[in-house]
Amino acid sequence: MDKMKCAYVFFLSATSTQVLSFEKLDETYQIQFGSPEAKVHVTEYFSFSCPKCMKFIRESFSEIEERYTNCGSILWSFHPDPADIITVKAMIYMERMTQPQKQLFLKTIAEFLNNRTMGQADKLMKNIAIELGIDIQGIDSLLEIKETKAFHAAYDYVKQEECVSEVPTIEINGSIYNEYPNMTFIEKKLQDHVKKVEV
Repeated sequence: MDKMKCAYVFFLSATSTQVLSFEKLDETYQIQFGSPEAKVHVTEYFSFSCPKCMKFIRESFSEIEERYTNCGSILWSFHPDPADIITVKAMIYMERMTQPQKQLFLKTIAEFLNNRTMGQADKLMKNIAIELGIDIQGIDSLLEIKETKAFHAAYDYVKQEECVSEVPTIEINGSIYNEYPNMTFIEKKLQDHVKKVEV
């Protein structure tokens, strides 16, 4: 692990395209990696029904973990965009999970979901939840789902006028960026800061 990168990332900065002016979902529904004490908080707004989001988690996120979250320099939160029923169901499961269980839940789903398998998302989530020992009762029908705390949290979130509506979207320390959240994006921000320090 490159200790200099871990140190430099504390100063991650760039010109933002938008400043947050909406309420996020409660941390119950967020999947977090890294230390809450980190000076850089990164939030990725994603959907369980978004193949691009799943691909990023599957192919790129392990490198971000290794370089940034594991050394405590970044707290990375995956924040659901609950505009579809699959993501709302995932939120219901996540209410019943510990943070390590949520991490495993997300990574396992991402391993299997792509453009071809997206139709199996509901069945896959149920199976993973069962493997994790999570109670999956009470969300078989739309009527049951509408009675859940997660459904009401999702409704309150999406009715906000300025909440994030495109996924994946990245936010760093309260500012939202258009760039796709991958290692190229993270490294660019890191290099920009290093250049400023060297001048």
